[in-house]
Amino acid sequence: MLEYPTIDKIVRREQCYVFDKIDGSNIRAEWNREKGFWKFGRRHGLLDASTPILLRAPQLIEWKYKLAVARALKSARVHKAVLFFEFYGEHSFAGNHDVTDIHDVILIDASFDMKTLVEPREFCKVFSEVQHVTLLAHQQFSAELESAIRSNFGWGDISLHEGVVCKTNSGLRFKVKTDAWLEKLHTFCAGNDKLFKELE
Repeated sequence: MLEYPTIDKIVRREQCYVFDKIDGSNIRAEWNREKGFWKFGRRHGLLDASTPILLRAPQLIEWKYKLAVARALKSARVHKAVLFFEFYGEHSFAGNHDVTDIHDVILIDASFDMKTLVEPREFCKVFSEVQHVTLLAHQQFSAELESAIRSNFGWGDISLHEGVVCKTNSGLRFKVKTDAWLEKLHTFCAGNDKLFKELE
């Protein structure tokens, strides 16, 4: 099953779709018209007892997305896909989860050829009636936009969870984190620079 690629941290001044970045764990779900959702994985490898809290994800995906995804993909004449979700709770942070939380999942990306991610324009079109991660803006990425992301200011009623993921229709993707999230990560890593680099 296709794994979700690592997203670059190098900012590019290009026209892009800016999506809210949820602080959680990446979950993969393979879907086809005959079986629906039938295979589930974490970022690397399939779901198993080594990450027991993530075993909550398949039931959440089935309950929340089974019918809506089937309608959307059949309408788009897609016969099979890998869908990517973020699994998270109120106290989730840097891939760690509180077992006492009520957890949720949110659709963040998809592949229809099982090899590459769909461009953001197609993602938004196909899943227009399906709950997915919030599209915050579609514009040229500027210094002003980067400042608004890092300071988490100017988003109206929306407070960024972790930062944003920016996607272009040419396949370029990069992420920008808020200063507050990075400061929290510094505290969490307690001087472990290697861990900080892995999680940032």
